[in-house]
Amino acid sequence: MKRFRGSALAVLLICGLMGGCARPPRDELARAEKAMEGARTALADKYSPKKFKEYEQALADAKAKIEAKQYDEAKKALVEVEDGLTKLKESTEKLRDTLKKETDETLPKVESEVADAKKNLAEKKLEPEARKAAEETLQKAEETLAEVKAAAEKGEYWGLKGKLNSIRHKLENLFGEAQKEAKQALAAGKDAAKKVEKAVKPTKEKKGKGAKDKEGGTKGAE
Repeated sequence: MKRFRGSALAVLLICGLMGGCARPPRDELARAEKAMEGARTALADKYSPKKFKEYEQALADAKAKIEAKQYDEAKKALVEVEDGLTKLKESTEKLRDTLKKETDETLPKVESEVADAKKNLAEKKLEPEARKAAEETLQKAEETLAEVKAAAEKGEYWGLKGKLNSIRHKLENLFGEAQKEAKQALAAGKDAAKKVEKAVKPTKEKKGKGAKDKEGGTKGAE
């Protein structure tokens, strides 16, 4: 019995001095990985990509410490990762809920405004260039609206409010911008015509002068 106790004490002493008997922090690792998955499910990697990557790296560093048998340091790091990711998940969910509410309130209004703009464009009398410009603007608005709806279906609400406001701004200035672009296109066409005319005019003058010189030379010969 005494021999057994002596052996046990010797093992404990060796473990204490060398750290060879410490156990890897498996439970802490499992909780940290679960917290990582929870944050990812909450789309923290989309809403807070920089912070999420920092925790990804911290988790990788903790795993490296486990491989190096630095269990105490690894355990401490894993607890910090779990705590940080839990808080990140909570803040992401709050932000996502706020952005979702804004999108849910604004999206139907913008859809209605796009439909009204299409109807007004069909009924409004416009010059061909102005109509073309308005149609292109409306098409871009519809494409952006489709992107917003697709992102909302995925739960990715970040930046959607800005896109919806951009659509509304385009619709508010739809016909004014169309008229402006048509005038710019017309002015550009006139400028191009003037440049061609200026380029052709010296050639005509040169040809006319050459004909006169030729005629003068013929008369002199007579």
